[in-house]
Amino acid sequence: MAHDGIAVLGLAAIPLVVALGVGLLLWFAVRRGSRPAALAAWTLAIALTAVAVVGFVTILIGVVVIPVGVLLIIACTRVASVNPRAPGQHS
Repeated sequence: MAHDGIAVLGLAAIPLVVALGVGLLLWFAVRRGSRPAALAAWTLAIALTAVAVVGFVTILIGVVVIPVGVLLIIACTRVASVNPRAPGQHS
């Protein structure tokens, strides 16, 4: 923070925003059976993990973000195993 100022907080908040987005999308996917929401959650989780791996190589923040990405991917797999309904089917 001494070097880059308050802008660093924006960079550090990205994993939080992505995690909240994935959580909301997974909730919507389970609640409504929305396949596009589940796909968007998968995309965000994988993108965060990929960016974290690149961040690990370039700067140290990736070490903290990689577990977040892995846990989001696990959450996506759990939702996919719980809700295997095809889109358009209603229970």
